[in-house]
Amino acid sequence: MIFQIRQLGSGIFFRPHLLFVSAYRRRCSTGQNKIETSKEITNQSVTASNNYVTVYKFPYIRHVAAFNKLKIYQSILAPLGFSTSLFLVEQGVVGSEIVSTVASLGISLCILLFGLGVLTDKFIGFVYYDEKKEYVKIAYVDYWGRRKEKMCH
Repeated sequence: MIFQIRQLGSGIFFRPHLLFVSAYRRRCSTGQNKIETSKEITNQSVTASNNYVTVYKFPYIRHVAAFNKLKIYQSILAPLGFSTSLFLVEQGVVGSEIVSTVASLGISLCILLFGLGVLTDKFIGFVYYDEKKEYVKIAYVDYWGRRKEKMCH
């Protein structure tokens, strides 16, 4: 199996390397050590040190983030293209079949991008480890293509 799905915290994570998954579950699966957001840990003044070592890096995380951001632009451009094609039909510049073509392309691409966005939601890009304080920082891409971080003790 190339990808493995794990339920962790508030969402599902896809991990391409099974060795990392088993090591991560060993460190974070105890009852007391639950995943906390970086905002909560900052309030506890734990993240003051910058002694993090990169343990895992997904090489295509920028492409995943760009793909997730693409659906925002597509959902803006689809209605603009549809309204432009309606205007051009009213002016007599193009035929009426263009409206249905533009509408079907816009809707089908939106469905495709939003559906694939669900698969790339919470895709882990980086894992950092602080040996001094034994914290693991996980950086992932959210549904809208922004970087989010979670910390685990």
